[in-house]
Amino acid sequence: MGFGDFTKGLRMRSDGDGNASTAAAAVGPAPAPNLTPLALACKRSDFETALALLEGGADPNETSGDGRTPLFFCSDVALVSMLVHFGADLDFADDDGDTPFMVYLRGENSN
Repeated sequence: MGFGDFTKGLRMRSDGDGNASTAAAAVGPAPAPNLTPLALACKRSDFETALALLEGGADPNETSGDGRTPLFFCSDVALVSMLVHFGADLDFADDDGDTPFMVYLRGENSN
């Protein structure tokens, strides 16, 4: 059973080809400079696009221009769970030494 099967009851809808470049195009332009497509999908709480990007090979630990991984932009527990499933590092510290949990506690990741 893949993660997509596991998450069907959460919010899955199957309408894409699962290709990372197709999913990245679906995200559209970034509102902030240097956000990765996966970070932008997480910021927008776009579960389907984030899953398509991850299944297409996106790195859950790739940093954006601010030194933060996609996990820093999540405010949805299903997205956090999915990123961790795909190998996101919960203890990663950004350029300021903050972890995703510290950012979450300060409310800086809310959309």
